[in-house]
Amino acid sequence: MLYFFLSYARGDNDGFVERFFRDLSAEVRDLAGQARHEEVGFLDVHSIELGARWPTKLVNALAECRLFIALLSPRYFISEACGKEWAAFEQRLKAYEQSTGDQLPLLVPLIWLPTQTMPEIAFHRQFSNDTLDEAYDRHGLRQLMRLQRNHDAYVDAVSTVARHIVEYCEAGLPAARQRPDFGQLRSAFQTVATSTKTSQYVHFVVAAPTVGELSAHRVRQDMSYYGETSSEWAPFRPNSPAPIASYAMDIAAEQSFRSETVTLDRLMDRLDFAYRHNQIVVLLLDAWETRIVEHRQVLEACDIWSPASEDPGVPTVLIPVNHGDGETGRHWRDLSRDLRSVFANRYADGDDRLFRPSVLSFPAFEADLKVALGIAQNHTYVRGTPLQDLPDAGPARPRLGLPDLPS
Repeated sequence: MLYFFLSYARGDNDGFVERFFRDLSAEVRDLAGQARHEEVGFLDVHSIELGARWPTKLVNALAECRLFIALLSPRYFISEACGKEWAAFEQRLKAYEQSTGDQLPLLVPLIWLPTQTMPEIAFHRQFSNDTLDEAYDRHGLRQLMRLQRNHDAYVDAVSTVARHIVEYCEAGLPAARQRPDFGQLRSAFQTVATSTKTSQYVHFVVAAPTVGELSAHRVRQDMSYYGETSSEWAPFRPNSPAPIASYAMDIAAEQSFRSETVTLDRLMDRLDFAYRHNQIVVLLLDAWETRIVEHRQVLEACDIWSPASEDPGVPTVLIPVNHGDGETGRHWRDLSRDLRSVFANRYADGDDRLFRPSVLSFPAFEADLKVALGIAQNHTYVRGTPLQDLPDAGPARPRLGLPDLPS
C-alpha cells in the first residue's frame, strides 16, 4: 500500500527533501509494521517541464496514494507541477468526501519555508498539531533539519506526521477510477489568465561545463565547483554550497516569478520562445565555457541574436566569479578577454544592469539578479504584445496561463 505522496517544488534544497522523505518513510514503516523494503511513500526527483509528458509512475502514485503531503514554500505556490499534483489529489479527496460525508485530513500541507502569502485553498488545510515545536511555526521544517539545536524538534515532527499518516490511511481512500490527465488539469493555485503584456516566467539557462567535459577538454584542474550535469554548477562553494540555479530559482520565487532551469543547448530555442511570449531569459554563465569550442559557438550566436534591434539586454547575462576560486583568479585576464570576444555586442551596449561579467559573491549575485529581473520585466512590458488566453480545444478544457514550451 502506498501510504503517502510527497509533493515539493524542485530546487527547494532537494537534498533536505530527500532526507525528510527517507526519515518519514522509515517512521511510517515502523508504525505500520511494514518491512524495510516496502515502499510506503512516493517522491519524484525529476523536474517536469511545462508541456512534457508526466511520468507514468508519478501519475499512478497520485491516483493510488492514501494521503498527500505538500511541502509549502514561496516556490511551491508558483510551481505549475506542484499545483497540478495538489489539484489531482484534491479531486480524489473531494469525490470521496461527497460520497461518504466524511471530512478527513488526507491533504496535509507542511511549512517547508515560511511564505508571506498563501492561497486560500492551502490556508484552510494547514496541518496544525500541538506537539509540533514553536520553531516549526516560525522557521519551517527545513530549518529544523539544518540546525543541530533543532534536532529533537525535527525528530518529533517526523514522528508526529508519521503517526498522522498511519492513523488516517486506515480510512482507505479508494484509488482514482481514471488516471489524471495533466494536460487537461489546471493548477490549484492558478487563476485563469487574462490578456496581458507580460508574464511572470523566467527561463534560467545554465552554461557551465560538467566534470566530464572539464576532463575531456582539459579546461581547468579544480573541479570542486562542478558536477555530473551543468545544472550542478555551484560557483560560490563552500560558503554557498548549493547549485547556482537553485539559488536563482529561490530568488525569482521571492519576486513572484515562476521559473525553470535548462542547459546551454536549449538557449536559442528559449530565446525565441520567451520573446514571442513576453518572458525572461537569464543566462548563468561560467567564464570557462568560452574554452569549449561548441559551447563558445552557442554563446557567440546568442550575442548576435536580435529579433528587434531596439531591444537591448536579451538575454540577461550573469557571470559569477568566486573571489576564493584561485585558479579562475589566476586566469581571469585571459578569461575576460575571451568573454569580450564572445560578447562583443553586449560589452559595446554598456548596460551593466543586464550584463554582469564578474559577480564576485553570493550577496552580489542575489542583488544583481533581483535588479535584472525587475528591469527585464519592464522591458517585456514596454516592447511586449498583448497575450490572449489560450484557445480551448473544447468546452471542458481549462485554460492554462502559459503555452507549451518547445520540446
